[in-house]
Amino acid sequence: MVRIYNESQSFAFSKKAIATNKEQQNNTPISVFGDKNNNGIIDSEDFSKEELEKLGKTRAFGFFENFKWSENISKIFSALLNNSDNGENSEETISEVQQRGFYEQHIQYDKRSKTLKIASKIPSKTPKMDNFFGYKEFDYDEKGRIQKIKNFKSDSSPRYYKDGKVYSIGATNADAYIRSLGFDVRKGSPEQEASVNKLFADNEDFFMDKTNYEYDENGNIKEIIESRTFSAQVDGTGKIKGRKEKITKADGTIAEIEYDRENNIIAKNKVIYDTGSKSLKETYDRNGTLLYKTKIEKNEEGEDGNFVKTAIREFSNGNIYKEEDSNKDGPKAELMDANGKILEKYEIKRIAGMYYRIFPDGHKERYNALIDN
Repeated sequence: MVRIYNESQSFAFSKKAIATNKEQQNNTPISVFGDKNNNGIIDSEDFSKEELEKLGKTRAFGFFENFKWSENISKIFSALLNNSDNGENSEETISEVQQRGFYEQHIQYDKRSKTLKIASKIPSKTPKMDNFFGYKEFDYDEKGRIQKIKNFKSDSSPRYYKDGKVYSIGATNADAYIRSLGFDVRKGSPEQEASVNKLFADNEDFFMDKTNYEYDENGNIKEIIESRTFSAQVDGTGKIKGRKEKITKADGTIAEIEYDRENNIIAKNKVIYDTGSKSLKETYDRNGTLLYKTKIEKNEEGEDGNFVKTAIREFSNGNIYKEEDSNKDGPKAELMDANGKILEKYEIKRIAGMYYRIFPDGHKERYNALIDN
């Protein structure tokens, strides 16, 4: 059952839902969730401290915050946090559609697989324009712990895939793929759907960002593995260069592994520190040989409130590559030898927040600036 929220709906269900600590057949106390402060929206005041802590571990609260309470949203929270309903004697999938500004958020929670799916679209009365464009998925284990988060990277840039061809993940392909995951009626032919699904299945690492969580025997997070695609940004086509994994251990140590388009290891990064505004990384090749060290400092306040971003890469052969950008002087980049002699200068421009290299003949290409990472 899909329920589209209407602001004029009664919230009688929420007062009933506020009754706490109802008993299951096994006498385990459970919580039922609703609009405790009667403002109609989901916020932190609707939950106890313990519930908020547990909800935070599901990684779903950030998505649902400021949504409007409804009966089905209450059921989803109950299923997520109580981890008790296996789908028997009730619908196996809880569905909800809510309007969020210009967007429609289509939400499904499958009790049996413990999977929360969210699809986004801008509704249109014109069938060709009524396309899903965004998709997010939360997968939980049998104990209700978050196992994996997937985030669909939907854009119209051409992408390079394993078969050597360049495709465009445009509106039609993205919509066909998301609909095939169980959202709304399917618009395309079975042949189109099969072709799109094969393309996406063969290349999931390149269009789906993923975060995996691993736990120790005590149920504590042992490590978090984040997999992201990254672009070469050298020819303006947005071709995927490969992907990067960031591995965060429980003790706070961070490592990064870069893969090419065939999932071969290109390099390994050892993160010495990363505060968000400042970072220092050592990069090694697949055999463990140090290639370079990269130091980045962002948003450093200079004279008259002028921001400065600086990146310095020290290569193992002694050469130094330096990038700098500021509100006052704009971006610049140069390559020097170990004695400070300039070997090459790059003419760089920042256009609409992106960096481009300008060549002597006047043409420009997207530039993968270190300070942009």
